Amino acid sequence: MCKSVYPRLAHLRRSQSDGFTLIELMVAVAVLAILSAIAIPQLTRFITNARVSGTMNEYIAAVNLARAEAVARGVRVTICAAATTTSCRTSGTDWTVGGWIVFVDDGLNPGQIDAGEEILRQRSDWTGMWSVVAPAGLRRISYVSNGRPETGTMNGGVTFTPDQNDLTTQRRVCIDRSGRPRIDELTC
Repeated sequence: MCKSVYPRLAHLRRSQSDGFTLIELMVAVAVLAILSAIAIPQLTRFITNARVSGTMNEYIAAVNLARAEAVARGVRVTICAAATTTSCRTSGTDWTVGGWIVFVDDGLNPGQIDAGEEILRQRSDWTGMWSVVAPAGLRRISYVSNGRPETGTMNGGVTFTPDQNDLTTQRRVCIDRSGRPRIDELTC
């Protein structure tokens, strides 16, 4: 058996493998607590922003579907705030309860689902959103065969608010004159 040239160092190596001291453990826990205190609020904000983005992307996909179907079919296609799964809202601007419906609108009763009109897609309540509202009078967006909104220039857009206590996460989907939706902070 070889003897170490430095017997004192061999003894130090043995004592270092015994584990952590209480002070080292307390420092590690303190560092972990500080990092958690910094990271958790940011993670919460990240999750909220992801939820808003997902909800808005779903709405934008429905608007794009209405526009594309209007061009493909050569008829009016409407997206409206839903009162039930088969009818559009006739008053108010709150899109939160009920969700939306995309349907082929033959024009007999514009903005309302009549017998025989095809429902292309629908979404129920906006889960995870505190409010989804539109400006006064915007309960529907109808696209005509050239892909433009029937109502011309849109005044405002649909505003998505996930948390009533944090309006900094609020976003808006605006529709331009050509009919394309875009995401904006709060101005259209």
